[in-house]
Amino acid sequence: MAGLQDYLTQQNLAQEYDEELNPVPLDVSSYEAVAAQGAPNSPALQKYLQLAGQAASQEQGGLSQLQNYLTEYQQKPRETDFRPLATLVDQLSPRGGNATQRLAEQMAPESEDARQEKIVRLQDMIQSRRQGMTKTQMGLLQAQLTQEQKAAQQAQAMQLAKDKFEQQRQLAADKLEQERLRTEAYREQGLMRKEIAQMQMNAAKAAKNDSQARADERQRAGLDQKNDKIIADQVVKLGKDLGGELPALAGSVKTIEGLLGHNLEAYDPKTKTFNGMKVDAPGKNVPLMGRMYIPGSAGEEFEVAFKGIFNSLLKQRSGAAVTNQELARLRTEFASGAFNTEEEMIGALHRFKKALRKSMQQSEKSYRPEAIERFRDQGGELTEDLLGMEAPPPTPERKEYQGKVYEKQGDTWVEVTQ
Repeated sequence: MAGLQDYLTQQNLAQEYDEELNPVPLDVSSYEAVAAQGAPNSPALQKYLQLAGQAASQEQGGLSQLQNYLTEYQQKPRETDFRPLATLVDQLSPRGGNATQRLAEQMAPESEDARQEKIVRLQDMIQSRRQGMTKTQMGLLQAQLTQEQKAAQQAQAMQLAKDKFEQQRQLAADKLEQERLRTEAYREQGLMRKEIAQMQMNAAKAAKNDSQARADERQRAGLDQKNDKIIADQVVKLGKDLGGELPALAGSVKTIEGLLGHNLEAYDPKTKTFNGMKVDAPGKNVPLMGRMYIPGSAGEEFEVAFKGIFNSLLKQRSGAAVTNQELARLRTEFASGAFNTEEEMIGALHRFKKALRKSMQQSEKSYRPEAIERFRDQGGELTEDLLGMEAPPPTPERKEYQGKVYEKQGDTWVEVTQ
């Protein structure tokens, strides 16, 4: 209760508003003074409303504090009155006097009338503060309503301006559309004349294009016919180049390969072997007597095939594909009978097949791909058909010994670099 006593002692209870509990009184006129300075969303107005709200909150706090003071004062127990006892003490004192009575007067509690008067004054003050706070709240509410009204008026004015602008824009667009339609009507007749002229030009251009297309078609037909004749001529010539004795030569080569069991191109002239296997042709070569074989045996078949190649190379083949230098040299070797051993015979056949394949492939390259394709479609046989796919070169047998690499050449192992 010390706080209440100090407050009642220091403050003037008859004053309706004071600086502590109502620092910023609000009313409509103060709001209008601020609102007149700018729009509803102006910084000054917003700051004013913020401060007004803070003032109302502080006023509510002061009213609550005053109500607490009253409650504490009403609930405070009444203090003991020692004045009757002090009178008795003074009477019984041998000295006499009224010293005890004066002390009891100083400690005497507040009278009931004074207490009730303070309570009434405090209640009046609370009621007055409540009325003042209601007035403040009403002022703040009125300020907010005025702000909202101004904002609504501003929004309405903006909408009216927007609608007016839209109407003006639409009127301008309608006017432009009318001008466009009027212009279109003026141009329509001129455009019709231009369209007719354009149609006539297009018809003439189409007729010219059709004529040119027919001419181009005739030219393409002539070119195709000429090209077809060229291809047909090349097919005939290719048949001659890859015909004649070449199929028989290729047949003899295949017969020999079948009897040997190896592809001649797999023969290694260095080692005189087929992938490390020694040559073992049917029949035998006898010095000074030539090839010896049993009639009707594989040796006789091998000999017939070999002589077929020999006889073909000796003939004059004017215009034939087999005309390169290697075949000419082989022709000389075959004619001289220089093959005394099977290895020499197989070596010559190996070189012959390689030279024959190369010569035939070079001949094929001189013709168009269309001619080659048509030649094969008509049943003609090309190099791969006659001689088969080209075999990979023989791989020499190699071994490694004490960190060195050796290659077998004939019956001897020779050191080679990797």
